[in-house]
Amino acid sequence: IFTSSLNTPILLMFYCFLVHCTWDSTSFWITLALFTICAVGTIVCCYFACSIDPIDDMCLPPEERTVDEQPMERSEMSHCYMCKVSLRKTSKHCGECKKCVATFDHHCVWLNTCIGEKNYKYFLGLVASVQLLTICALALDLAYFIELCKDSVAFHDRISDTFIQIDVIGLWIIVSIMLVFLAGLVAAVAQLAGFHCMLRWRGITTYEYVVSEQRRVNDKRQAEQQAAQRRRLEEQAAATRAAETATIAAEQEMVPV
Repeated sequence: IFTSSLNTPILLMFYCFLVHCTWDSTSFWITLALFTICAVGTIVCCYFACSIDPIDDMCLPPEERTVDEQPMERSEMSHCYMCKVSLRKTSKHCGECKKCVATFDHHCVWLNTCIGEKNYKYFLGLVASVQLLTICALALDLAYFIELCKDSVAFHDRISDTFIQIDVIGLWIIVSIMLVFLAGLVAAVAQLAGFHCMLRWRGITTYEYVVSEQRRVNDKRQAEQQAAQRRRLEEQAAATRAAETATIAAEQEMVPV
């Protein structure tokens, strides 16, 4: 639902406004083809990412398993007490989906499904398609914004031949709002795409990254606490030595010569 509510305004902006403001028929058809390819890619990848069940095959009856599980060492296995089955350590139980996911990456709130080994490539395809989709729309809107800055009257006269009948002020408002919205969206999707590129380069999952970051933060906090405790002990030891030194000096002064 969230993905549909996000894609719908982008599609409406493009097909109802952006594509009709192009400069000639060639730019119209090229832009339309590029955007439509990205839109179809988004829909296809979204469908497969959501429709493929990422459940670990060890949770399924033998006749329903899609992959023959190879024998695993005990050190490579873990036991899920929710599903009551032994599976690979990379598989995790998702509390939202109520099942164990093969090579669990994360639970995607955008798609309302878990992302794992079986549907991760379609998730990456979806992110890439949305990135291209938003970049295409942003580039076109940015070109219109620059054209408005140079000669808003000429821009208005050029699109007045289309079904878009809006005055210059209305064009400024629409193009500016779309520019801010698309720029923020491109930046957000780029951050997500960059994050998953980093994960693929490091050969880890989102879950493993989050766990490692939590462990790093906990280790840092523990090291800071240990350092603070050592400083307190050193200060106490120094204070004790100073007190002992003062006591000895006082006793020596009291001894008659």
